[in-house]
Amino acid sequence: MKGLTIIETEALEKLTSQLSRMEESFKEIAQKLEHATEPWMSFDETLKYIKKKETWLYANKSKLGFSKVGGDIVFSRKKIDEYIESRFYQSGT
Repeated sequence: MKGLTIIETEALEKLTSQLSRMEESFKEIAQKLEHATEPWMSFDETLKYIKKKETWLYANKSKLGFSKVGGDIVFSRKKIDEYIESRFYQSGT
């Protein structure tokens, strides 16, 4: 890079690399947000969403409400959120 010192060139390359990583992170976040608005979640998406083990989800799928679509189990994001909200402990009430 003409007119830049070695230190300036290294700093610029470092910034460029950091910006590239940030861009990738933003793309990943945008993709997750896009999926977060979908009304139905797959079994695996639900596991990640509620941070429970597979055995727990199988044992409690009827409590949570589920549907089968082409043999796949799907859960309503709204119903999962309602279930979680109903389980909040509030002291003093």
